[in-house]
Amino acid sequence: MRIAVVGTGISGLGAAWLLAPKHDVRVFERENRVGGHTHTRQVDGPRGSVAVDSGFIVYNETTYPLLTTLFEALGVRSQPIDMSFSFECERCRVVYSGLGIGGVFADPVNALRPGFLRFLGMIGRFNAARHVLLRRIPRVPLLWPAAAMAWLAHRARSNTLSGSRHNITKHYDLGNDFVALFLDPSMTYSCAYFGEDVLAVDARAHAPGDFAEPSRGKPEGPERSAWGRQASRIDLGTLEGAQRAKYRLLATKAGLRPGSHVLEIGCGWGGFAEVAASEFGCRVTGLTISREQAAYARERMVRAGLADRVSIEQVDYRKVTGMYDCVVSIEMAEAVGHRYLPAYFRKCDEVLKPGGRAVIQVITIPDNRYLRYRLRPDFIQRFIFPGAHLPSLGAMRRALRRTALRIVGREDLAPHYGPTLAVWRERLLEQRNALSDLGFDKSFLRRWEFYFAYCEAAFRTRYVADWQLVLERKGETVK
Repeated sequence: MRIAVVGTGISGLGAAWLLAPKHDVRVFERENRVGGHTHTRQVDGPRGSVAVDSGFIVYNETTYPLLTTLFEALGVRSQPIDMSFSFECERCRVVYSGLGIGGVFADPVNALRPGFLRFLGMIGRFNAARHVLLRRIPRVPLLWPAAAMAWLAHRARSNTLSGSRHNITKHYDLGNDFVALFLDPSMTYSCAYFGEDVLAVDARAHAPGDFAEPSRGKPEGPERSAWGRQASRIDLGTLEGAQRAKYRLLATKAGLRPGSHVLEIGCGWGGFAEVAASEFGCRVTGLTISREQAAYARERMVRAGLADRVSIEQVDYRKVTGMYDCVVSIEMAEAVGHRYLPAYFRKCDEVLKPGGRAVIQVITIPDNRYLRYRLRPDFIQRFIFPGAHLPSLGAMRRALRRTALRIVGREDLAPHYGPTLAVWRERLLEQRNALSDLGFDKSFLRRWEFYFAYCEAAFRTRYVADWQLVLERKGETVK
């Protein structure tokens, strides 16, 4: 399609840039320069040198939240400035300058003019009303109807105190018998940490280009899974050992030692708490809002003889009080949501004793895809885990600005997640009859099979990451 773009201001150049990959775009400009007319530079082009003006955009975070997020995602630099407006109306005899009380009375005669005083009253009422109005206006992006409906449905599953409890019931409270079908005996539902030998074998078995079409009913050989991938070749014992290795790695990074009091935000079924208490001699307070997880974890501690050292509390992280030597959170931040990331990290900062350390394991999405991800709910958010949200490193850094915490170390476990998910998927398929006995139908099985395959592919292609982040307070020495 041939498209003419008239005018080369910010909107014209932006439209031309977006349309050019798929259309024949011609740009028309009356002046002898293009751009925002702020600072002219000569740019060499295919037809010689062109005068290009760099422009600037004045905006604020309150009325342009999506624009602010877009600029942050793209890495566009911004500079905070103090802005005001002023005007003079000869007909109505009003002079106004928004530079504080001195500007209000830029013309001393204003104080004697009833019209001007009414004008000030109108400004005051507007400022009072705009905060209320902005809260009422839904920030709905311009999407296709189906995508907009999905976005609205996702927004309705916000992780408020009550919303989080409801969302958790749709995923973690599907039943302990269900998750036991695919998890290893440690009941760990997060990325394992394999040895280099296991990763090397897995890498050879899942080399690029090894995907094949689904078997479509053909007999599966011992080396092939249902989706044409080579079998993981990782037995249950190896997976269980790798999960315990992950727990020890987190404990070491957190600096755990006998007597340390650990707060675990999102304790799952109690795997880390058991290792921290039994192997490192710590006291652990584990938080979960899942009824099923809390019941299993409490029972587990009684069986292990650790009930005097491990307390499992069914409470939201926002409600926790007290002070702790360290904070550990393993793949729980994905259930927080973009809106509540600042509250999550503030709570970590608030409960951490001086000289303490927090270690967060979290699945992340790259910053350059974060905005689109926020606006377009994916398969997992719509069909597997309502309220789920992968933060980006940039989003977490921005949330951390409101705390005294900083990231002092990080390690990506993405290479370990592919084999972890492969074992879960294979075990789930092997247990299809038991799954049916629990009351789950074939449609449910297909959704979860795709969920595991979808995530496995994302980690193997590094579409997402799984960071272990070590946080410390600025200027403090860790004990």
